[in-house]
Amino acid sequence: MKRKIISICLMIALISVSVFTLAACGNQSAYDGADGADGAVFQNLRIFNTGLHLTQDQVASQIKADYLKQNKGYLDSDKIVVMVMLDDDALIDDYIDNYSGQYRSVAEYASSDVGNARKAYLQAKRNFAIDRMSKNGLLEDVKCTYDTILNGFAATIEYGNLRLLENFDGVKTVIISDTYNHPQSASSDSDAKSITNLVDIYPTGIFDSSSVPYTGKRTSVAILDSGFDCDHTVFDMELKADEISYTKEDIENLLGDTNAAKYTSDIDIDKVYVSSKIPFAYDYADKDTNVDPYDSEHGTHVAGIIGGKDSVITGVAVDTQLVLMKVFPDLSTGGKTEDILLALEDAVLLNVDCINMSLGSSCGF
Repeated sequence: MKRKIISICLMIALISVSVFTLAACGNQSAYDGADGADGAVFQNLRIFNTGLHLTQDQVASQIKADYLKQNKGYLDSDKIVVMVMLDDDALIDDYIDNYSGQYRSVAEYASSDVGNARKAYLQAKRNFAIDRMSKNGLLEDVKCTYDTILNGFAATIEYGNLRLLENFDGVKTVIISDTYNHPQSASSDSDAKSITNLVDIYPTGIFDSSSVPYTGKRTSVAILDSGFDCDHTVFDMELKADEISYTKEDIENLLGDTNAAKYTSDIDIDKVYVSSKIPFAYDYADKDTNVDPYDSEHGTHVAGIIGGKDSVITGVAVDTQLVLMKVFPDLSTGGKTEDILLALEDAVLLNVDCINMSLGSSCGF
């Protein structure tokens, strides 16, 4: 197997103009406003509403911003989710520093005896740290744990404990989890007409790759997005067995080591394997195997552009396999950092060639 280089493309996929922005008020300083009871200076925020129609997620963003503005930030009693990174190197760092000459990819290293020993070591130290933090009253609950692209965990805490957690022995850094809006597809002809494309395109607006001698054979693309209609005609194709990265058996062998398996007890290959075109599909936001889109067609749209093919649509790399990772929940607002990281880890463990993340504008700070 050739060495695979993971290319992470963070695509901010909102085509429409953002309906509001958050800006710091003040003169030369970003801090301008009332002093807190303890003498701290708070950052006042101003919301500019353009008058455009707000989506459900954007309304939620504005509500959160209003709340933070009115309270001059979080209250100490507010519950927040944080990403806690611990001191020891994650699997990807250990691979780069010590084992890249022995194994051809992070995925190969992670599945080796050496990688499994490293994972067990990280898990034992992390569990010990979590136990100590919990006994000190710093954690409400642990939501997710990570070994591959970072060594740490996501947990719910009271905001007032944030500084204590940051200074806890063995903690490298603590980051407040962000929430991302659903990415939006172009909603009208006027949106498309405002874009000038200087390259060859099909009538659909997709790049015409027919002159390029590459079609995506023996490659895979992980797509982190809002949801996917796996029954769409654009994915109704069978790829040749000698021109793919994964067989069904390959995915079955890898499945047990994934975060998908960690958080869904009854998972099996028939629930995540759709076809040779879509060898893996999982919902990291809702922790189940149903990746159907509920209120956004964006994931299907992006996957079709990348590698779909039917009588109307021709994607850029029609022979690539699509690893579909739903990171936006069905019935609530916004994709969470902790769920996106779970999907990213599995993309690395599955040894994909490219990762596409479509995330709307951040709701947090």
